[in-house]
Amino acid sequence: VICIEDHPFKDNMLLKILGEFRKRGILIKPNEVIFVDDRELHKKQVVKFGVIFVQMWKDVKSFQELLEFIQRLESKN
Repeated sequence: VICIEDHPFKDNMLLKILGEFRKRGILIKPNEVIFVDDRELHKKQVVKFGVIFVQMWKDVKSFQELLEFIQRLESKN
């Protein structure tokens, strides 16, 4: 699912994406979603749903570190 919209309401976009998956019979819990952004601007909007927020270049320093972070989360479940 691709959702590109030029507005600051990332929480609405997130709900739209989860809704599209639900229509396809794929149920995704908010705590199974990782929202990656290079700024904290939208953090409050998305974490209120229980989404995992990762700030690129601060929490992880490379795409490799991001992949390793995701793999660590997967191994916990």
